[in-house]
Amino acid sequence: MAPINVLVPKGMTTAGGRLAGHACKRRNDSAKNHPSGLSPERGLQYLRKRATQMRPKNQGFSMLEILVVIAIIGIIAAFALPSAITFVKGYRLHANASAIAAQLNVTRFRATSQYTPYRLRVSTSAGTTARERLSTAYGSPQSEESIPLDRGVRFLSACPVSAKPGTIGASVTAASPAIYFNTRGLPVDSTGITYNNNVIYLANDNDLYDAVTVSLGGKVSIWNYNATAGAWVSR
Repeated sequence: MAPINVLVPKGMTTAGGRLAGHACKRRNDSAKNHPSGLSPERGLQYLRKRATQMRPKNQGFSMLEILVVIAIIGIIAAFALPSAITFVKGYRLHANASAIAAQLNVTRFRATSQYTPYRLRVSTSAGTTARERLSTAYGSPQSEESIPLDRGVRFLSACPVSAKPGTIGASVTAASPAIYFNTRGLPVDSTGITYNNNVIYLANDNDLYDAVTVSLGGKVSIWNYNATAGAWVSR
């Protein structure tokens, strides 16, 4: 059977011989001091305080840690930067060789579609190529488009090495100042006679070499010089 709680007026003696007022006071003091006691306000304040203490604090980085990270980044950049610059220069050289090959194909196509001779003229000093429409006598050039080379890339007036790319003759050292196409899209010289030694040489600041050639049948090819093998490699 559950015990019966009897309220004893203050000042009267309980069965245990204690004054009721003192017993109630002790229970009230316990409720005030214990967070899980009878006071909801104090219990809520206790829980909030505990949650604040258990929450992780957001801490930043010290100046020493930041300097160490900066030093590590600087060391990595010092090793990687030269390789990155070399890669970018090589990429520009190869991209310009591809652009010239595309211009040669457009020039050849224009010669056949317009049924008139065309040429791609190379200006070594200015670093530009110009597509020009010619008369039937391969004269009276009319410029249609001029494209410059990228920075750090230049034309060469002669082959920089002893080896020659593709079908270029071993005795032909000079680069072509212009490449002509007749109305059938075949490479010719300035008089209209078929010509097989059409080549344009390019170089960059790191002395990497590319070449663009046009075969007797009109095929445009791009070559990279492999210094280790001492030969031109088609790409």
